[in-house]
Amino acid sequence: QQPDYVSTSPPDAATYQQPDGGSFTPSYPNSSPNQASPGYPVAPYASAPQRDNTGKILGRIGCGALLLIVLALALCGGLSYGLYTMVSKSVSDSARSTPTSSSDASNTSGSNANSSGTNSTYGATPAAASAKTVPLNLNVKYSAVTYTLVDVKQAANFDGDRENSSPGVVRVDFKEVNSTSHSIIFGYTDAVHLILPDGNSVPAQSYKNLSPPANGASQDNWLDFPAPLSTPIDKLVLRFGTAQQAQMDVPLVTGADLAKYQDVTVKPNTATNYGGLKWTLTSATLGWSGYDKQAENGKRYVTINVSIDNPTTAYKSAYWGDYLRLKTGNGITAPDVDSTIPTGFDASSTGATGNAIFLVPQGSKTFTMVLLADKIESGAPQATIDFHIP
Repeated sequence: QQPDYVSTSPPDAATYQQPDGGSFTPSYPNSSPNQASPGYPVAPYASAPQRDNTGKILGRIGCGALLLIVLALALCGGLSYGLYTMVSKSVSDSARSTPTSSSDASNTSGSNANSSGTNSTYGATPAAASAKTVPLNLNVKYSAVTYTLVDVKQAANFDGDRENSSPGVVRVDFKEVNSTSHSIIFGYTDAVHLILPDGNSVPAQSYKNLSPPANGASQDNWLDFPAPLSTPIDKLVLRFGTAQQAQMDVPLVTGADLAKYQDVTVKPNTATNYGGLKWTLTSATLGWSGYDKQAENGKRYVTINVSIDNPTTAYKSAYWGDYLRLKTGNGITAPDVDSTIPTGFDASSTGATGNAIFLVPQGSKTFTMVLLADKIESGAPQATIDFHIP
C-alpha cells in the first residue's frame, strides 16, 4: 500500500522508495518535471510575476501635464513681452516730446568728464591731453653728463605716464650726452626734482629713460612731475642733485641764466722740473662734477691736465697718489682715485699725459699744484705750479 501524500506542488523528478523495497518514478502528463500539473494548485510564491502598467499610465499623464505647462509659460511670456513693448514705446514717445534743457545737458557732460578724469589705474597709459609748451634751450652739466633742456610742457596727462593720480603733469624734454669713456650710473627719480612755487620738492613720477646713456652715447629723454594745472610754469625750478650733493637749480624759463653752473677752464701751460722729469700744467677746470659724479654739498671739483717728459736716460716710476697734491687756501688735498696720471716714464720719452681730480671747498679760486719732496726719488726737492680760476 502506498503512503498518503498531500502536496501543493509536485516534487522534482525523484525516485520514491516503496515499503516493500520497490521504487517508482512519478509521471507528470504533458509537462516537464519542473512544471506544475493541471491537477495541482500553484502557490503564490511560485506564480510568474505580473506585468505592471502603472508607469505607462503615469507617463501618459505626465506628458500631457508637461505640455500644458509649456503652453502656459509661452502664453505668459507673450503677454509680458507685449506689455514691455507697449510701456517702452510710451516712455520713448514721452522722452521725444520733452526736450532736455541745456543746463541739464551741461551738468551731465560735466559729471561724465569728472568721472573720466578721476578714473586712473597705476601702470595705465592715459591719452595725451592738450599741452602748453614753453621752449627752453638750456644747457647744464650734472654728474659729468651734459644736458640740453629742450622745452617744458604742462597738461592734464601725457602719453607714457606710468601713473596719473595728480591733477596735472609737467613734462621736461631734454637731450643728454655722456661724452666720457665710462658708465655713469644713477636714477632720475632720486637725482632730479621739480621745485614748486611753494617750495615743495616732488620727484619724477614717470620717465622715458631712468638712467643716463652709456659712455660715448646720447639719448632723448623726458621726465614727468605731478603739479596742479594752475601752477605757473615760469615759477617752476628743476633741481639736479640729492641733498648730499652740490645742487643746481634751473629755472624753467626761456633764456634762464645758468652761467654759475658752467665749467670754467684755464690753460696755464706752465712747466716745472721734478725729479728729473718736466711737468707742464696744460689746463685746469673748475666744475660742479668730476669724472663720473657730482661734487659733495659745499664742494667743487678741480681737474688738472698735465704733460710729462723724461729727458733722462733712466726709467722713472712713482705712484701719483704718493706725491701729487693740490693746495687751496690753508688746505691741501690728495687727488681722487679716478685720476689717470701715469705711474712710469720711459727714458728719453716725451708727451706722457694724464689728469688728476681734486675735491675743493666751494668758492676756491686760487690753487697750487704741489709735487712733494723725496717721493719720486731720494733727494728730489718739492716743486709747485700756481694757477688761478676766475
